[in-house]
Amino acid sequence: MKAPADCSALFPEKPALPNGLAISRRIRFPVPASGAAALQARQVARPALKLILGAGEQAERLSRRIETCLAELVALAYTVTTGDDLLCSVWTDRDHVFLAVEHEQALPTVPSDTTMGLSVVKAIADDYGTHRTDTGHQTWAAIVRH
Repeated sequence: MKAPADCSALFPEKPALPNGLAISRRIRFPVPASGAAALQARQVARPALKLILGAGEQAERLSRRIETCLAELVALAYTVTTGDDLLCSVWTDRDHVFLAVEHEQALPTVPSDTTMGLSVVKAIADDYGTHRTDTGHQTWAAIVRH
């Protein structure tokens, strides 16, 4: 499949999150902006996800998907950050788990080696995107809880 010349459609201007979210649990944590950021994000998120999602085989499978998606979001954000930390968020409502990583610069709008991890995010997440914030940008993903 040939990539389009302009891939701005990959990243909606505003997130397509459902209206009227009833957020039940949220964690926010920084990870140092380094080559180990993705691994550190997984390590911090893992015990929190056990508390949020509960126990059982289904929760474990969902947790692995979330950790992988979060690690890829962090790896993407790391390539466009100039700060010392990346701020990660994980929150849930009844039907979804949402992940977000805040970073200073926008992600590239055309496919490149930098955005290869986006393929993993697209394969795991049910929705994803990036948008501007007051302090920079936020890249996010939503995963439906099955």
